[in-house]
Amino acid sequence: MLKASGKNYLTAHFGKGCSAMGRFEDAGYDITDENPGEPGGNGNGHGSYWDPIKEKTPFPPDNPKRMLSLRKDAADFLKKNAGKQPFFMMVSHYAPHIPFMCTREAFERTKKRWIEAGLDTKGLDELTDDPIVNPKGEVNKKITYAAMVEEMDLSLVHVLDALEQTGELQNTYIIFTSDNGGGYAENRKVDGGIRRFNGPLQEGKRSIFEGGIRVPTVISGPGIKAGSQCDVPIVQWDFLPTFHDLSGSESSLPPNVDGGSLRQVFEKGNKGKVKRVAPGIIHHYTCHYHPPISSIIIGDYKLMRQLNSGEFLLFNLKTDYREEKNLAASMPEKVKEMDEICRSYIKKVKGGTAEQVRQAHHKLMDHFSQQSIDGYRKKLADLKEQKIPDFEDQKAIMLKDLNEKLF
Repeated sequence: MLKASGKNYLTAHFGKGCSAMGRFEDAGYDITDENPGEPGGNGNGHGSYWDPIKEKTPFPPDNPKRMLSLRKDAADFLKKNAGKQPFFMMVSHYAPHIPFMCTREAFERTKKRWIEAGLDTKGLDELTDDPIVNPKGEVNKKITYAAMVEEMDLSLVHVLDALEQTGELQNTYIIFTSDNGGGYAENRKVDGGIRRFNGPLQEGKRSIFEGGIRVPTVISGPGIKAGSQCDVPIVQWDFLPTFHDLSGSESSLPPNVDGGSLRQVFEKGNKGKVKRVAPGIIHHYTCHYHPPISSIIIGDYKLMRQLNSGEFLLFNLKTDYREEKNLAASMPEKVKEMDEICRSYIKKVKGGTAEQVRQAHHKLMDHFSQQSIDGYRKKLADLKEQKIPDFEDQKAIMLKDLNEKLF
């Protein structure tokens, strides 16, 4: 979109990349840190480092989660290009994410603050590894997680410093946010069931309770009042029309884009409006590995519909952002009104059903299984042709590997 704006944008992407587009360079980015020869983005494998399948090179002690190299790549790009032409840079950190990692220095620093705060130290160990990777014990894990988040946050300082050095800090929009809520959370009893607790919000990653979708979003840039807070609900697909608007693009967006420009919100704060095609903020989560659910937020109210059971959950987010009091039974008319709006929009945009997603997933798994079987047969035929003495042993190893891969 920015490359088609007619404004000569230079674009860069560093870090994690899980995208249906494949490689980011194929999607139009000028500069990426993707591995040569890989079919897709860096994914959760952290590029050339840790990968649970390919057993790549372990992380060096000073670069857990690639935090050091990512901040260096970002700062180098800015120092070289900021101020010379319009640019867009996206830095997608591998932290915070499993496996939990931090430098030993950061662990010791965080542990000291943990002890000084009088927090639980039962099971706290003297760890000598560097970097610290997935330590045993709940307290050790929490300290590692906190240290990892702090080290990631510090990378933003390097971006700001680089922009300041180039004189472009006040002329650049900077957005600091997350793709989803926390995945590492304690379980608690709520409303007769068990939910993860992302204090003070319910649930987390892979959920459309507030703990999964209400994420920190900090923005600075021209026209935005420093130190201000805005309570206008936004969603990340608002960023596409926002960037289109701010870039002064000479091309137009398709008429059916879900989001709306946040320019008014940037400039007017709580008085700003976001104009979207959708009648509210809608999440249609037709997931095959998690309970499928749809939700719509209109004004203060949020309605969720469990797609398997048909159960409704209605919350007033203004008075109950923790989502602890289900109002569905006491407000049936509100449920009916919001449900009809949500279903109508999903049907209009052909959002699909949970059953369609399940069937598509089964078809994909069958395809992968057949690929594994075909690969096994080919390797077996090659071994037979070689007439190796330990053929039966190799065959047994390959068969065991095949059975582990079949879905």
